[in-house]
Amino acid sequence: MSQKSPRNQLECIEDTLDELHDFLTNNNSFQNIGSENILHIALSYGEKKLYEIIKAINEDLENVDFEDDRNPCNILVKILKCWNICLDRIKLEEIRIIEIRYFVESFFDVIIATLSNCKAWAKNNQDRSSVLSSYLTSLFCQCTDALNLFYDFLDSVYSNTSFDEEEEKEMAILLTILDNTARVATLLADTDLKTLMDAWKRFGKLTSKYFNELKNCSPDTITHHFKGLSKSIVSVLSYINQKQAKSSERPIICCRILIKILEKLCAVFSGYIPYDVMNEIIVMIINVYMYTEQILNIKGYSAEFIKFIRSNFEFIIEPFIDVVFQNDSFKSALFNYEKNTDKNIIGYHLLLLAVVKKISSLPYANQREWCNKEQCIIDACFQNIDKLTTDICMGELQIQVSQDVAQGSYTANIYEATFLGICALVCQTKNSDFSQLTILLLRYLLSGNFFSSLLSSDVWCFICRLGSPEVCYNHFKYLIQIYEMLKERKNNLNVVILCNLIGRLYNFLLDTDKIDYINGLKNTCDPHSWSPITRVMDVQEKKQLQRKLDVISVHDRIAKDLRNLEEQPSLNSLDSLMRDLAIIETDDVPQDEELCDIFIKMWNKFVYILSDCDGTVLLLLEKFGSSLLRVMQPREKQDKYITSILESMAMMYPYASSGFRLEFCHFFTRCAASFSEPHKTIVADLIYRMLSDEDSSVQQQSFMVIHELTLVCQSMDVLSSVALAVKNGRADLSMALSEYIAGNVPKNLDMDDFFLNLCAYWAENSKHVCRKRSQTNREKIPKLSESMASSSNQLEHVEKQADRVCVDMELMLRFKENMKKDTRDRLRQLCLKFLDQCD
Repeated sequence: MSQKSPRNQLECIEDTLDELHDFLTNNNSFQNIGSENILHIALSYGEKKLYEIIKAINEDLENVDFEDDRNPCNILVKILKCWNICLDRIKLEEIRIIEIRYFVESFFDVIIATLSNCKAWAKNNQDRSSVLSSYLTSLFCQCTDALNLFYDFLDSVYSNTSFDEEEEKEMAILLTILDNTARVATLLADTDLKTLMDAWKRFGKLTSKYFNELKNCSPDTITHHFKGLSKSIVSVLSYINQKQAKSSERPIICCRILIKILEKLCAVFSGYIPYDVMNEIIVMIINVYMYTEQILNIKGYSAEFIKFIRSNFEFIIEPFIDVVFQNDSFKSALFNYEKNTDKNIIGYHLLLLAVVKKISSLPYANQREWCNKEQCIIDACFQNIDKLTTDICMGELQIQVSQDVAQGSYTANIYEATFLGICALVCQTKNSDFSQLTILLLRYLLSGNFFSSLLSSDVWCFICRLGSPEVCYNHFKYLIQIYEMLKERKNNLNVVILCNLIGRLYNFLLDTDKIDYINGLKNTCDPHSWSPITRVMDVQEKKQLQRKLDVISVHDRIAKDLRNLEEQPSLNSLDSLMRDLAIIETDDVPQDEELCDIFIKMWNKFVYILSDCDGTVLLLLEKFGSSLLRVMQPREKQDKYITSILESMAMMYPYASSGFRLEFCHFFTRCAASFSEPHKTIVADLIYRMLSDEDSSVQQQSFMVIHELTLVCQSMDVLSSVALAVKNGRADLSMALSEYIAGNVPKNLDMDDFFLNLCAYWAENSKHVCRKRSQTNREKIPKLSESMASSSNQLEHVEKQADRVCVDMELMLRFKENMKKDTRDRLRQLCLKFLDQCD
């Protein structure tokens, strides 16, 4: 090539490229110079100049004139064109792979450098003229053309390669080609889908063809790129858009092809996939699960679009899992996904259920490997179920659950599907491993998390229902022992669910076992021992329990218990009285007039002293008051007793705790059928207060009270008074009550926010915290500082408190004749003091 006179550097390079182009298009050039020399000539000059031009562009991109025909990008295009001509015209049959090893390395370096800079220039210069975009497109097309020619060239070269001579060098070149092909494909992940597919197809084709040699040589070099392929699939999935169904068809097809490529590669390299690569594969599977039919229905995709996605994705997930399941790294990656900061909870749970389904069909020896102490698939399902609280409550996510061949399949919600999957494993558990399973179930039963506790309870019921009567009775007695140990925590969520489970298991017992258990109770035992089963006993069993507890003698001594408490007030006297009340509660019949008089006398004394108590004494008295309310069941026509109780409730309501107010609601539910015209005013007032309560649990229970009233109360006067009180009160309560009775969800209610807040409340408030006695003093100082910080917020509620006091005063004026003189005097002093200070 002749030397040119000095001039502009770019012009010199372009003139040289024109000469090179003419040289390569001349047929005589390929006859006179060998193919290897042609590659060297084209590459050595072109590579050097390409890097110089890229460097110049990066240093002064803003000042590059892309309108000029001799701009740097145009010269880059010409360099790549020369290479393409060279690759297109070379005599392939004359070249062995070993002869072009330097070309292979340099070729990929140039292609990767060009593609990387194309992406960077496009990203950093989005506001530049369309001319730059046009040149970048040309550069990209030249790169893809070069890659296609290169791979066609390789097909011919490798047809002559047998890996017999100089095998080590030939394998090194093959590894270089595969390594760089994967690097190019990773670069193309968010650009052109067709080129991306072609690159991974080439990678898959070469890898599958020489997999035996590659596994013997360097399998890690190949499997490392499965991570990039997995990331490419996740990247392409993000292009799927329900609003542009047509434009989303290509990404869907591309994903299907890439997943099949990855499946084939994982099958070929089964047992060679390391943990970090498998972790990315797990992430990819989880992302694919978010495009299953059930998820897309929730997101509102059109039926036609869902059908298209289903036809491409439905039959590829399960076979893919079957392939990767064979690798030891799959188990570790699956369990450790929980530690990821950016988790997809729904997709992960769907994958867990798919794995559970697969494991349940394996021999028991293989199942044990998945259910050991360190890594247990059942444990993982329990851990994840509480994170799906919102989805379970909404009930939108439905999963296909297979039955036997004759019955096909049906859809179940995610909680039911989890339960069925766990039961499929539990029913195969051997006796030798059952103690470990029992410990796991007990741990989640008492976890304090609602859905994992409930799931544990359901699984335990399945075990006892499936097992022999002896197994059921043994589990029942075991849970009773646990329940007795937790009697001090009986109002905690976990103990409430345990109590419910004991009652459910009692129904599964044989009659002989029920009799045996009742006969084994001592008449002096704590009511906590038998309280879980009283609500599920039939009439005959209750009579037997009453005989065992000697209910008749308790009726006779209840007045004596009260007198002892009055004369010698102590915790022992109070416990004795409350125990007798609990025994009477088992006698589920309305009391006669004599017993009602005793209870009303107790109740009046309790109400009289409650307002002067606080702290631990208040808690003890409310516990006693709750026992008393639960046992009081006046007969119909005993209006004076019901009126007395209701009036006392109205007086206590302002300073009763939310737990005690819930007992008010339960009393209303039990006595709803006994309310009549004389009670209409006080019933309406109390129900309105409960509906307006700041505690959501009291408010919710009051809706249920009204629902019960509408079903069983025979007095239209009572129902009319309640309806009028609600109607004349807050408008939002009136609307909410109407929607509740109609069974509708208010349209303005954001269900997602509601359930998220509900989950947050349980997370913060449902745990039991053990404290040492010495800790309480240390906690006082931070609590004082917290109360000072919150005092400003309390001022905002003063107006609301004043409104409540006014309502209470109006009520007391109506019933002032029933007040004691001391109470009226105290109220008078407080009112005068308030008025003096206001003046």
